[in-house]
Amino acid sequence: SFFALQNSPSTSSTLNFGNLTVSGLLTGGSAGAPVFTLGSSGTNLFPSSGLTLNVLGGLQNLGTISTPGLLTVNTGSMINSGTLSAASVMVNSQGTFANSGSIFASAGNIGLNALNGNFVNSGMINAIAGSVNINSAATAMASNVVFNNAGGSISANSGVIDFRTADFTDKADIDFLGGSLSAQAINFSGGKGNVTVDTESLSGVVNSSGYNIKLSSLSDITIG
Repeated sequence: SFFALQNSPSTSSTLNFGNLTVSGLLTGGSAGAPVFTLGSSGTNLFPSSGLTLNVLGGLQNLGTISTPGLLTVNTGSMINSGTLSAASVMVNSQGTFANSGSIFASAGNIGLNALNGNFVNSGMINAIAGSVNINSAATAMASNVVFNNAGGSISANSGVIDFRTADFTDKADIDFLGGSLSAQAINFSGGKGNVTVDTESLSGVVNSSGYNIKLSSLSDITIG
């Protein structure tokens, strides 16, 4: 296990790597950490208020990456078959984003950005009290989004699921295939591009904008 702790409260931690594989626990939390102090003065250690991982190459997580506050991952590519868990989660990937595990935000939002627009999710992505934002960062919005969600689920039952932001007006497609989407509202912003959605379940009010829009689901679709 790797504990990213601080010698003062309300302090975040930043860790820099070339490539990173996590098969156990990497956390900014203190639960389960060994009990020790620093120096002769007996300085206590505190959990990190947030945890940022900067990975120049690829990040592969087979274990658990967690923190009590905001978890931010900046990486060349992201493969998660374990668990990402925090109050809020932000993943910025230069390359492909792939999740077959779970990504969980207990209090805030989940932001997923892949600059090449390629996403694969066969696991669970759940913002229990917030929203899920996909390629909403300015640097990622211009990319065509190809999201393979076969066998996967994306949930924001107290918030919304946004593909880009509502003010996007450029030409870039959204292709979303498979699995389930569940939120108060599900928003596909295609600008002048095409929006193609073919899922097992769309639970929530669906709002979509684009040059050509095709929505298909095995469940009923509620159009906003």
